[in-house]
Amino acid sequence: MKNAVLFSIKGSEEKPAAGNDKIKALARSIAAGANATPFPIGKHTFVSEKDILFIGSEVSGGGKLNRTARRVLKELTNKEVKLVVLFTVAKSEAISALPNVKQILSSSNVPVHEEEFVCVRTSGGKKIGPPSDEDLQRAKQFATDVVKQSGI
Repeated sequence: MKNAVLFSIKGSEEKPAAGNDKIKALARSIAAGANATPFPIGKHTFVSEKDILFIGSEVSGGGKLNRTARRVLKELTNKEVKLVVLFTVAKSEAISALPNVKQILSSSNVPVHEEEFVCVRTSGGKKIGPPSDEDLQRAKQFATDVVKQSGI
């Protein structure tokens, strides 16, 4: 099984923006459960012949992944990827990127996993630090379960 874990950061690796630690930490945990290596999405990200593509990003209040992650999704075909799985950082569990991602991928017939892993990093409207150990363990278990359930 060939799986990939891509995550989108704000800024660049050279000039990272605040909040990148959250998505990077989740990507490492997801990768451990998915038997893959996490890679930041760059200008020349190329995905080829992957069974499962886990893609992570912060999500806006409108349920959209950031521009870089959306660009990668728009370029995918069902010949390259058998299943896309989302992991996100959001202000609330009520904010889901699934509808937006399904819309992006509908024309390319790339299946999207019905569940999204959401890490909520606010409490009472205030930002709180990086994902907790519990968040990271839940992310790893989510990826492990997806890999087992996928039948791919």
